[in-house]
Parts: sequence; C-alpha cells; structure tokens
Amino acid sequence: MKYFILTIFSFFPAIIFAQSAPQIIHAICPDSTAFDDLAFLKNDLKNVNIIGLGEQSHGDGATFSAKVRLIKYLHEEQGFDVMAFESGAYDCKQANEAMEQGISAKEALFKAIFGIWDCKEVEQLASYMDACRKAGKPLLLIGFDCQFNGAYSRNELLNQLQSGIAGASEKAGKPIITDSIHFSAAIRKVVKFSNFFNKLPVSDTAVIAQTFDAWRNALSGDSLQWLNLMANIQIDYRRKFDGTFMRDSMMAQNMIFQEQVLKGRKIMLWAASKHLAFNLQSVSGKYFNGRSMGDYLKEKYIDNYYAMLFTSFEGKSKIGFLNIGVGKPADKGIEQWFHGFQQPYLYLNLHGRPGPDDAMGNSKVFGHKAMDMNLATMADGLFYIDKMLPISSRK
Repeated sequence: MKYFILTIFSFFPAIIFAQSAPQIIHAICPDSTAFDDLAFLKNDLKNVNIIGLGEQSHGDGATFSAKVRLIKYLHEEQGFDVMAFESGAYDCKQANEAMEQGISAKEALFKAIFGIWDCKEVEQLASYMDACRKAGKPLLLIGFDCQFNGAYSRNELLNQLQSGIAGASEKAGKPIITDSIHFSAAIRKVVKFSNFFNKLPVSDTAVIAQTFDAWRNALSGDSLQWLNLMANIQIDYRRKFDGTFMRDSMMAQNMIFQEQVLKGRKIMLWAASKHLAFNLQSVSGKYFNGRSMGDYLKEKYIDNYYAMLFTSFEGKSKIGFLNIGVGKPADKGIEQWFHGFQQPYLYLNLHGRPGPDDAMGNSKVFGHKAMDMNLATMADGLFYIDKMLPISSRK
C-alpha cells in the first residue's frame, strides 16, 4: 500500500499536465536546419512582433546554441529580421553601421555586445549574420541597454558627442559647453565605469547635466537620436545611486523607441530571463520586487510581445573561468516534470496553464536557483534542456 501511494504521488505532476504535454524538440545545434520540430511556433507566434529569448545565466552554452537555432528559424520561416541584444544601444548601432559598410559581424558584433557573450556559441550567430548579409537578407543589429562598455563607446562616443554639440552650438549661435575639459573627463568616466558599481562624483554628473540641458534647449525637432543618447548616458550613471529597476525602465524605453523607428519590423531579443519575464513580483527571491523590461513591453504590446524563458534539469554553466554545476530542481518543480518525459529538449506553451499550486509553482528559470513563483503568469513559453552545457571560449 505504501509503495502504491508513493507511485501515485510521483506521477501527480504528469496527471495535472496530461492535457498539456510539451512539444519535443529534436535538436539545439544551430546546424540542424530541418525545422519541422519548431513548426508549432508558427501558431504560437502568429500575432507576435517582438520575441524575447531568455537565459538562466550568462554562461549557458546549450541555451545559446538553442537560441541561435531559433533565430535561424524565426528569420527564415517567420520573417524576424532584427537582432536586439542586452548590450549598449550606442555600441550596437555603431556595430550595425560598420557591418553595413562591409565589416564582418564576427569583427563588429564582439566590439559591441557584452563580453559575457564572447564565446563560440554566439560566434555561430555572427557567422549566420554574415551569411544572411551575403545572401541579401541581413539581420539588423540593435541594442537596448543603457550601458556604454563596448569598444565603440571607448573609441567613438566622446568624439560623436563633441561633434553633435558643436553642430547644435553653431545653429544656436552660442556655446553649449562651458567647461569642455571637465565634460570630456566626465564622459570618459561614464564609459570607464559603465559596467561597474563606481558612482561618478557630483561635480562630474553636474557638468554632464548642465551640458545636456543646454544641448536639449538648442536642438530642433529632428533630434530624437541625440535625445535618446543623452537619456541613456544619464540613466547609466544615475542607476548606481538608485537601487530600483531604473535600468530595466530605460531598456524598455529604448526598445519602444527603436520599435517605433523600425516601423513594424519583427524583433528578436537576446537577454537574461529576468529582464524579459513579467510579473516578477510572484517570485519568492529577494531581488524581484521591481518592474522588469518585460513588464513594460507586455503592458504596451500585449499579445504582440512573447517571452520565451529557458530552464534545465542538471549540468554545468560557466561563471568567470570556471564550469560550475547548476542548482538542483525542487522536488515538485517544473524541471522534475520535464525530466520525467526522458527527452533531452522540450517546449511548453504557458498560455492557459495552471497556477502556483502545481508544478508551475517552482522553477530554476532565474540563475539556476529553484524558487517559488507563478510561472504561468510570467512568460509565454518555456524551453527545457535536460542537461546544460557551459559556453566554450572563442580563443
């Protein structure tokens, strides 16, 4: 009798989800371009113009491979032609311009995106971008982060700002910068400390604010790109004084701004799942009490925005130079339910699924750490990888 009760209990998640079995995914290798196993996404994404492709952590090589394959499918079968990274909007814009002028994606992309994605798996995406451009069907590269830690920021940002200010000053017939030496030094610090917790001295923030206020007053109506650039610079240093989700708010503003500029083109987002998910307040963790970029996008675009998160049962991810074992799933977590199907890759459409009183109530989608949450209200789809593999170095 005891064995019978335990057996019934062990199959309880499967009974709950009997009417919602996941889709079997045959491969995650980007070279596997027979997309029959992804055909179900055509219906799931029929009204979607913006899709977010998440990741549990930034060292998940298997997830990156799966995302590159998904990008190929979305570009070739569903007409998505904009690749948006959780990286500096300025750096990615400069990289895209470089690619349009003939520089390879392998060279330009890694000068723009964050170093956490400098790996072989993302290099496969760069190779694909080069192939698409050669075939006359290029993927446009944009960024939506407010940070300035790419090579283009280090090498070109200050000169571009000085040029823009000089042009506005000439039109206005009066100087805009009152202390060019101090302003230049302050901008260099913005770039130098963009990806660190260092706070700029008040004197530096003051000279930037004073210069930008004067510049804004001198600009004409066709200056949205300059206004957006100034907003990103100021949010980048101000967010370090404020422990809220200020960065996510700016990322959402950047995406909405760029979506309006792109006029209906279909966009794929590459980012951490924490930025793409919505309703994070349902997560039991300590750092989930603010509004994510996904909240803003879901609120504005509703069904036209689709968040796809990723999770895994076991394996390793890379943190720094080390391959670290991922956290174990909870006994009643959704990863246990997936694992019971004995398939390496699965996909579950989350629309209309049950709430937190079943296997949807706990997952490792954020940082490979099992946490209580109402997963069914936080994303549109969940991609499962049974065994996570770490990223591989390009060098």
